[in-house]
Amino acid sequence: MEISLCMIVKNEESNLPKCLDSVKDLVDEINIVDTGSTDRTIEIASQYTDRIFTFEWIDDFSAARNFSFSKATKEYIMWLDADDVITEENRDKFKKMKEVAVPSIDVVFMTYNYYYDEKENLNYTHVRERILKRSCGFTWVGNIHEHIEINNPTANSIMSDVVINHTRYNTNESSERNKRMIRDVIESGKATRREKFYHALFLKQDGKNEESLKWYNEFLDDLGDDYFECIDGLIDMHDIYIQKGEPDKALAALLDNESLGSDMSEFYCALGDHYRDVEHDNWKAAASYEKALTCEGMMRNLEIPAYKKDIYYYSVPLRSLGKCQLKMNQFSEALTSYKRARVYNRKDQVLKDLCDRLEKLVDKIGA
Repeated sequence: MEISLCMIVKNEESNLPKCLDSVKDLVDEINIVDTGSTDRTIEIASQYTDRIFTFEWIDDFSAARNFSFSKATKEYIMWLDADDVITEENRDKFKKMKEVAVPSIDVVFMTYNYYYDEKENLNYTHVRERILKRSCGFTWVGNIHEHIEINNPTANSIMSDVVINHTRYNTNESSERNKRMIRDVIESGKATRREKFYHALFLKQDGKNEESLKWYNEFLDDLGDDYFECIDGLIDMHDIYIQKGEPDKALAALLDNESLGSDMSEFYCALGDHYRDVEHDNWKAAASYEKALTCEGMMRNLEIPAYKKDIYYYSVPLRSLGKCQLKMNQFSEALTSYKRARVYNRKDQVLKDLCDRLEKLVDKIGA
């Protein structure tokens, strides 16, 4: 498997060396497309490759990425962002993947560890199409939050065990840029389904709830067979209806779209929160949290992991279930749930103290 790495960059002098050092010996060609750097990005890139190109920025990430793909000369194309790195463990996995890869492979998916919290706990992962056969002609779509549509039913895809680590989350500057770009594409009348989704998401963040609902509903009406997950949107819709004092519509926003979240723990945690906090029905809430614990976070119609918030696949449903069980006087069951949560939260003193108190209570009453 000979690979052309294709990247788009702008003012990445602080990130680019770490990224390229982690991948330079794993690929057979490095193509860097600069979209208007004013720092030392181009100078640094030239230390790794002479295949450096410029692209005039036109507020279109897909256009820039497709231009970078056009510069590839090897059989396969790989993309990275400048703030992505491949750890030593995953470099070894990458080398093994290249050794065993067969020519029939068209797409290689890899897990993307995208967001870490202030304690460096992994909170958000998803899977991206990371390596693609050049002859298949895959292209990027969407001005922003761009992606590659794998529409060919005969495309041979594999899920690799290689993980890419994202080392920087959105800054305020890039967030404002993204909002502006989404507004521009919405006004053009050419928005994709995903761009409608992100427009609704940004409107909710800005407190424009009625407009957000309008665009979320338009996104859902236009969903079709798109595998893109939209759990955050469903939860946003629920929360907007709660703020409007319409709990029935809030619950319907979840239940009417359960097929979209049928294997997503985030969905059933939100449903459990509704039953617990809005309807004050701890039995239904507990059933939803238990359902959440069975979810694996897989994309609809595809046997690959979805966009997911990892903490919802262990700590959140267990702690929420324990809370319900306490309210139902199921002390032994609550202790079991909290102990399971402690497996992932050993340093959480509040959780430890709770388990200690519950253990004494269970021993005392024999519950």
